Amino acid sequence: MNSAYKIFRHSARISFILLPQVVEGTTTGDWDDDYERHERSLQGMLRDLETGRVRVLGGLRSLEASDLDEMIPLWDKKHRRAEGVNMLVGELVYHAGQIALLRGAYRRAH
Repeated sequence: MNSAYKIFRHSARISFILLPQVVEGTTTGDWDDDYERHERSLQGMLRDLETGRVRVLGGLRSLEASDLDEMIPLWDKKHRRAEGVNMLVGELVYHAGQIALLRGAYRRAH
């Protein structure tokens, strides 16, 4: 079962590691990190989310429109860079909604 902590840690991983790799075109086809295998503090995850946000926004600003059509290795296949960005940003929004739901349920119960 997912906890708010695990969802938040997964979101920090997307923001800090996965999305920057897609934006920068440095993916290997397999996510070769161990971010989620380690306990993280809330402050550390918040720092990683912010670092990832700054890195991704800067990377997106530096891209040309044609860069989004570049084929990069993702999930053991080649995908357009735009696909990877859209999928991962969509996943971040989805997980933010999960966390908001859990926060609301907790606040109503307490």
